[in-house]
Amino acid sequence: MSTFMEDENTIYIKSQCHCGIGSFQVAFAKSRIPVTNFLCHCDICRHVSGEMAFYFLPIEGPPIGGPYAMQPIDPSKDSSLTEYRTSASTAWYFCHNCSAHLFLLTRDSEWFVSGGSLRQAEGLTELYCHINVADTMDGGLADQIQVVDGKVLPRYSKRVGSEQIPLGWRSDKLQSRTDSSRTSQKMRAYCHCGAIDIYVTRPNELSAQPYAPYPDILYPLPQTRLSTIRNKSDVKWWLDPPVRKNSIGMLVPASVRPSPGGSREVGSRSGSGSNLPAQISTLGEAQPAVHSRTRFLAGHCVCSHCRQGCGFDIQSWMFVSRTNVFEKGSDKPIVVSKEEERPKGLKQYLSSPGRYHEFCGTCGATAFWWQAGRPDVIDVSVGLLDQSIDGVRAENWLKWHKDRLSYVENSAKNNFVQGLKDGMAKLQDSFDAATPLPTTPLPKD
Repeated sequence: MSTFMEDENTIYIKSQCHCGIGSFQVAFAKSRIPVTNFLCHCDICRHVSGEMAFYFLPIEGPPIGGPYAMQPIDPSKDSSLTEYRTSASTAWYFCHNCSAHLFLLTRDSEWFVSGGSLRQAEGLTELYCHINVADTMDGGLADQIQVVDGKVLPRYSKRVGSEQIPLGWRSDKLQSRTDSSRTSQKMRAYCHCGAIDIYVTRPNELSAQPYAPYPDILYPLPQTRLSTIRNKSDVKWWLDPPVRKNSIGMLVPASVRPSPGGSREVGSRSGSGSNLPAQISTLGEAQPAVHSRTRFLAGHCVCSHCRQGCGFDIQSWMFVSRTNVFEKGSDKPIVVSKEEERPKGLKQYLSSPGRYHEFCGTCGATAFWWQAGRPDVIDVSVGLLDQSIDGVRAENWLKWHKDRLSYVENSAKNNFVQGLKDGMAKLQDSFDAATPLPTTPLPKD
């Protein structure tokens, strides 16, 4: 384990955000290693961070900072940190520049560090359980991380020791509004402070208009030919089922899934109907290529950029056409590329050339990611979704990609990232394709 320094009783590990402005050393008592931790799924953690869950680790005293990293920090004087209070007794601290949540301070002066901000955490922690799973209303990320290091993780409804929630559970409140969650035309997403408050509409024909190269979650970028990544067939991969335009400009079903031989099919689905603008529904009715059962693609990224930019090891994204994203109270699609039209509460961080991380400037919640190469298909942070509509996983809206985690080859060595990879491979989609939805109208001008 790489450390800054250590003595007989203490080990010091670096905690740093993506931009490097927030760079600290934090102390752990050797007697407490590995530190037992849990993933918290409460509404506060999700909407403050923008992640589907979050965790902090207890540290010995305040973080150490300064030019020579030898002085305990005073958060009220540290210009690299922004304070956000979730209650009178709890303060979160995040980097004002790149949004990484780094620390939590309680009223009793107890300090905690976010696990994703640690530069080296292998062997440091041991994931014990999920807590506050009831807040998710559908199990959330706890359904996707079931087993870590061969241990089945308890899924506590509230705190440790509370009633456990079974796999596949769905809140009675959602069960009673199953029809409305499937037919609702808007999905709200918001940060904890409310500065970011948006809604996403159902996929429609406008959703299939942008062009976008393939992302790493579908094709590992370092190992895939550039000609494939460029998506010459113009497949609308962010929609499920995916579509493309045929030779006469009509939308037809397409595929980006692995073929039995191990290579991937790109373009039309094979078969005599591949050039038809409609497909047959489960009820035997002809319907448009983008129809009432179409969902948006969603998946998890475990790259170092996301981890250090948010403070959590797993960044969960839904891929959405910008024409389907609106600010609360607006009927015009959201704009993130023009300063004068951007949401007022949104701050922007250039995570790498041409790639932008968008977050709330007040509470630090991760909101969007987009790049110059595909400005009209943006990534929306799933942790912001209103769980009361369709649960945290929102499976009536999202098709979770099970076959790959983005940039998994370059992820930090982490026991529960492997647990997520294994859990996604076994994931059962609860979406009921046999239940029809009404036709999705286009947004009004």
